[in-house]
Amino acid sequence: MIFHNLLLICIFSLVYNYIAKNYGNEIDKKNFDSYENCFYFTIVTQFSVGYGDIVPSSDVMKRFSIIHILLVFLILILY
Repeated sequence: MIFHNLLLICIFSLVYNYIAKNYGNEIDKKNFDSYENCFYFTIVTQFSVGYGDIVPSSDVMKRFSIIHILLVFLILILY
C-alpha cells in the first residue's frame, strides 16, 4: 500500500504540473508553477481534506482533482 501511495503521489504530481502548464488559467499556472508545489498539493489532497493555500481554479484542474480524490478513496476501500 505504501508503494501504491508513493506511485500515485509521483504520477499525480507530474500530471498536475502538466495540466496546469498546458491547460490551466493564470491562477493555476501560478499555483502549480513548480513540481514542489504540485507534490505538496498532491500529498495534502491525498492524505487530508486540504489546507486551501493552493487550490485549482480552472475546470480542467478541478475535474482532475475530483478524479484524484475518488481514486484515492477507491484504493483505500480496496485495501
